Amino acid sequence: MHPDELLFFDKMPAMLPVYARLREQLAAAYPDLGIRVGKSQISFRNRYGFAAASLPWRRVKGWPAEYLLVSFGLARRLDDPRIARQLRDILDLQLRDTVNARVMLPDGSYAKVKPADGQPPVDSQMAMYGYFQHAFEQIDPPGLDRPQPKPQPPVVEEPRPALRRDRVRLRGLLESLRGLGDK
Repeated sequence: MHPDELLFFDKMPAMLPVYARLREQLAAAYPDLGIRVGKSQISFRNRYGFAAASLPWRRVKGWPAEYLLVSFGLARRLDDPRIARQLRDILDLQLRDTVNARVMLPDGSYAKVKPADGQPPVDSQMAMYGYFQHAFEQIDPPGLDRPQPKPQPPVVEEPRPALRRDRVRLRGLLESLRGLGDK
């Protein structure tokens, strides 16, 4: 790791291992990866810049005190039903939040949302933190110059039972939340 990268994290050294993991994953996926350290962000490039990592420059209420903001860009429009499904799942999670959510009353004031009787509280912010903490283990990061695989004949897969898929998602969420208490 270049000394400039280490100096970038002098105000938030706890984020250096997160960045190191990100850098490791990107370097493995893109052998010709170029890294440019700027004043406010670290840019990742191959032929073009495709990702950036930055530290928060101001405090956001309800967010963790320390986090690494990573943004990816694509050179083309990407319409994929998986992305739409992921976004719907994220929106659904946020709408089910009962820890940080408020509802606006007719008089313009806000009331805290409470879980229904017998239901556990849902904290969408912590769930999203855990989701993005392990995102690189679940998805393949985007790239511009990655060679496309040769088309394969379609394979008919047996539909997976929804129970198994839900169990895997729940296990991933629980593992990510369990890791939060260790810090």
